[in-house]
Amino acid sequence: MARPDSATAVDTSRDGSPLRATERHDSERLRAAGAFICGDAGRARAAVSLLRTYEAEPVESEVHGTSMGSVLPHAAHIRIALGSDACDVGQVIAFMAGGKVFVHRVVYRGRFGIARNHLITQGDAMRLPDPPIAEADVLGPVVEVQCGTAWRPPDPAARAPRRDRLLAFAVLAIGITCLHVSPRLAVWLIDRLGVADRRLGWTRALLY
Repeated sequence: MARPDSATAVDTSRDGSPLRATERHDSERLRAAGAFICGDAGRARAAVSLLRTYEAEPVESEVHGTSMGSVLPHAAHIRIALGSDACDVGQVIAFMAGGKVFVHRVVYRGRFGIARNHLITQGDAMRLPDPPIAEADVLGPVVEVQCGTAWRPPDPAARAPRRDRLLAFAVLAIGITCLHVSPRLAVWLIDRLGVADRRLGWTRALLY
């Protein structure tokens, strides 16, 4: 279930402001933690399982890719609150898929039936949602993004063109329906639509 055009979290971050000795030590420690955890899905899963019982500091990471548009541009530095259960609709989260760590926005959260504890995410700059994931695959919310020397929460999603929103809504509605029938079916269907779009560009041909 690969997402080759997605924003991938990999830690190579640095702070652009002058740091005192203690601040530099803390920043380096958080970056080292981000590099160690986000560089391997197995370590990420183990870290999240451990940190769910503790209040740990967010780790720092760097986003690779343009699927989040201007909200998280390529090479943006982010902070992830590992182990946090906050993953509501509209929240930008880091999650594992296909052995990698990705950063996208939650567009649907199943709350009952077979869809319970499943999420559907989508990159702000993408026309199609991602295949559903289990909440157990969520590392945590992205709580801050670096802007210059300051840190602030991620912006809300930019408003896409109307035709793009309608297409995304239609595919999301189909995905949600399938999710309430079988999560595996929803994963297969949305994944196939994404693969077809990367190969054939059917969404651009349909819309433009």
